[in-house]
Amino acid sequence: MNEVFSGYQKIAESYGFLTEYNKADEELLIKLPGEKSQILHLRIDEEVFGFPLSDEKTSLESFIHIYTLIDIPFNSNSLPDLARLMNFINKSLEAPGFVLDEINTQILYKTVFFKPNEKINENTFMCLLGLISLYIDTFTPLIERIATGESLEELLESELKSLV
Repeated sequence: MNEVFSGYQKIAESYGFLTEYNKADEELLIKLPGEKSQILHLRIDEEVFGFPLSDEKTSLESFIHIYTLIDIPFNSNSLPDLARLMNFINKSLEAPGFVLDEINTQILYKTVFFKPNEKINENTFMCLLGLISLYIDTFTPLIERIATGESLEELLESELKSLV
């Protein structure tokens, strides 16, 4: 395990998260709290980029991929409303990332961060884990309702009634 993964693992564990390094896929797995026991996959891709005006200047840049599969079965009849719901959810989030993978019939939350030459600091990393956990806990029940056959209109109507 490289130093950056080790650092993220130590941070997550210091806050009580269970972690595991998956050497085969080169991913850090972080178990989120909550009813669904989601597993976040953290992968780092490092690329060397040259600046366009100089052949001598290059820098190592990191792309930090974080994703989790959301285990909600759905059928093709619910696809239009699922897509509309995820668009509705994503446009209201500071860090949108709900994805409907129609080909593999999967729902996931995915985000990518660009971090030049270093790792995300501890506070930002923990805020990110908390934010993803909050998003999943908040929106998974709504996604499940659509996946099991409720229309988006019915869902929005019942949610609006519950606010009044």
